[in-house]
Amino acid sequence: ESKRCVPRMDHYCMWVQSTVGFRNYKFFYLFLFYIAIGFTYMWTGVIARLVAVFNDQTVLSPLQTIGILLSSFICLPVSLMLYGFFGFHTFLTWNNLTTIEHFEIDRLRVRQHTEVEGKTWRHIYDVGVLEDFRSVLGSSFWKWFIPTYPTSSGLSFPLCKHVHLHQPSVHNKADKGSSSRDSDKRDRDRDEKDKPTNDDV
Repeated sequence: ESKRCVPRMDHYCMWVQSTVGFRNYKFFYLFLFYIAIGFTYMWTGVIARLVAVFNDQTVLSPLQTIGILLSSFICLPVSLMLYGFFGFHTFLTWNNLTTIEHFEIDRLRVRQHTEVEGKTWRHIYDVGVLEDFRSVLGSSFWKWFIPTYPTSSGLSFPLCKHVHLHQPSVHNKADKGSSSRDSDKRDRDRDEKDKPTNDDV
């Protein structure tokens, strides 16, 4: 536990022993982006070499063959994992979500409540694809691919102008005890009461 408040916290990275949040999320996202480019360059070279071999345009030495097979065996699972990771965080940035918000929305069944009410779900901070990416990568397009710190404070973010058309009314009734979070709490309390005690045994 970091024991500190992290603005726009996305997740805790055990590999670097640090929290990914508002100040360093752009660094993290660009890291995934450039790693994905590197793997794409590598696989392009490997596939091009294999195509040339199958078309009898070149011949590989035993050492080259071992090198290609070994690197492919090692890099294939790593590259697939990083491609998926990069795609997932591109999806999050596209919708101006954090990892925590994404899984909380699924846990509280927000999308299902929205569909029941006949609405198209949209995150409260989703202000459009371009603005969503600008909120993470910066306002200047030329600095998107350069690791720079955000210029805003990270204490306030623009809201979707039409959020009332997309968010379920269940969130507006939270003070009345009708939210999914309250329902989950009542279920846990009921389960605690139903547990047998030593006196019952």
